[in-house]
Amino acid sequence: MAFLQLIRENPLLRLFVVNGLVGALGGCILAAIVLATNTANLAELLHGSDYAFVAVFLLFGGLAITFGTAAIVGGVMLLPEKDDD
Repeated sequence: MAFLQLIRENPLLRLFVVNGLVGALGGCILAAIVLATNTANLAELLHGSDYAFVAVFLLFGGLAITFGTAAIVGGVMLLPEKDDD
């Protein structure tokens, strides 16, 4: 409860969390599409591997972190500038 209240009160933290979650979701969707379409025969490689769970975890985790971070950075760069006139 305290975390949700903190997010509601702090707009910068809310920007980070919302953009990070949206970016991470986008990364997970991309990883699912890569596996579903068997891009670069990745799904076939995973089916024959003893460590498929680790590989899928690294694929989803890596893309989620990358896209989440990119979304946070994009949100920060698109913040309007304050004019000190």
